[in-house]
Amino acid sequence: MAGKKMSKEHFEVLLENINSTVQQIAEGHVVLNNKIDNVEKRLSAEIKDVKGDIKVINLTLNALNNKIDDVEIRLTQKIDSVDEKLSKRIDEVDEKLTGRMNKLDNRMGNLEVKVDKLDNRMGNLEVKVDKLDNRMGNLEVKVDKLDNRTSNIEVKVGSIDKKLDIHMKQPAHV
Repeated sequence: MAGKKMSKEHFEVLLENINSTVQQIAEGHVVLNNKIDNVEKRLSAEIKDVKGDIKVINLTLNALNNKIDDVEIRLTQKIDSVDEKLSKRIDEVDEKLTGRMNKLDNRMGNLEVKVDKLDNRMGNLEVKVDKLDNRMGNLEVKVDKLDNRTSNIEVKVGSIDKKLDIHMKQPAHV
C-alpha cells in the first residue's frame, strides 16, 4: 500500500511539473502577444502621424494654390484696367510670382524628399514586420516541439501508470 502512495505522489509531482511547463508556455504566449500588440500600436501611431503630416501638406498646398489663384485673378483685373504706366509694376509682380514659384518648386522638392524618406521608413517597417513574422514562425515551431514533447511525456506517464497498476495487482513476494 505504501508503494502505491509513493507512486501516486510521484505521479502527482510529474503532473505538477507538466502543468508548470504548460503554464510557462502560456505565459510566454501572453508576453509575445503583448509585445506584438505594442509594436502594432506604435506602427499604427506612426502611420497616423504620417497621414496627419500628409493631410497638413495637402492643406498647405491647397492654401498656396488658392493664394496663387487669388493673386492671378487680381493681376488679371488690374492688367485689364490699367495702361502702360503699370507695365513696370506688372513686371515686378511677375518677378515676385516667379520667386514664389521657385520657392514652391523647392518646397515640392523637399516634400518629395520627405515622401521618399517616408517610403524608406515604410520599407523598413515592412522588413521589421517580416522579421516579426519569421520570429513568430520560429516560436510556433518551438511550441509544436514542446507539444510533441508533452505528448511523449503523457504517453510515458501512461505507460508507467499501467506498469504500476500491474505491479500493484501482483502479490507481494515474501
